[in-house]
Amino acid sequence: MMLAWCTGMVAAAPTIGTISSNGRFQMNGAETWNQSALQDGALIETGSSASRLLLRNGTDLRIAADSSSRVYADRMLLRNGVVQGILANTFRLETGVLGLRLHGEQAHAHVHVDRDRVLIASLQGTLKVRGSAGNLLASVTEGNAVQLSQAQPGAAAEVQLNGLIQHSKDGYFIKDTTSNVVVQLKGSAVAKYVGKTGNIRGTVDSSKPTVPNAEYVVRLDEWEEAAAAVIAGKTPAKTAGMGAATKTGIIAGVVVAAASTTGLVVAGDSEEAQTVSPLR
Repeated sequence: MMLAWCTGMVAAAPTIGTISSNGRFQMNGAETWNQSALQDGALIETGSSASRLLLRNGTDLRIAADSSSRVYADRMLLRNGVVQGILANTFRLETGVLGLRLHGEQAHAHVHVDRDRVLIASLQGTLKVRGSAGNLLASVTEGNAVQLSQAQPGAAAEVQLNGLIQHSKDGYFIKDTTSNVVVQLKGSAVAKYVGKTGNIRGTVDSSKPTVPNAEYVVRLDEWEEAAAAVIAGKTPAKTAGMGAATKTGIIAGVVVAAASTTGLVVAGDSEEAQTVSPLR
């Protein structure tokens, strides 16, 4: 009899922190208001009121109105809306759009998921943005922001970057000016562009990088310096769209573009708006 009673019980999810708001919000589909314990895996829907999450691991997040997220002890999955706050070393923020993963050592992040786009800003510290496969898409430094979206179908293998081509004893490389990602370059024409800044297009090479800090290897297919484009050492009749690479890059099928924001997030314990200074 006792065994039957025990097996019929459902263990409650562990408490990972608290959630507070001056208004009402939905937690796991139930209407809640003021303050409540936050359980692992809870679905939070803020509706017309913003909320504040304080987790035991030191994570402090504000969720704006009309946002939806699922919160765990070590991560948050932001489905849509805006989240801003401090990400503890042991906590990551994921997005339903593009399956992005954000890490920051006590970094102050601002993240906005809107339909098929994700805007990520760093108000303090550096945020590492990785794709679902773990590849680094952007390193967002303090005071900067990027917007990520899906590239056109068929562009998954294409890489489009902008920056200064450099050479070391370990090989040729470029640090993309938008994403801050270091990529090793290969190709017979790469050497002639060392010391020059421009736009490149290439395809991912399966070889392992030998250049320190390089995330992957790209074989150079096209190069553009100022108005002159070069393909494998030859000048083509026309290279469409290369100029857009100055502020936009494509990495692993994801478009990474420079962005700015004047984020507006309402704190969970105050109805007054917290205004964030515009980012460059």
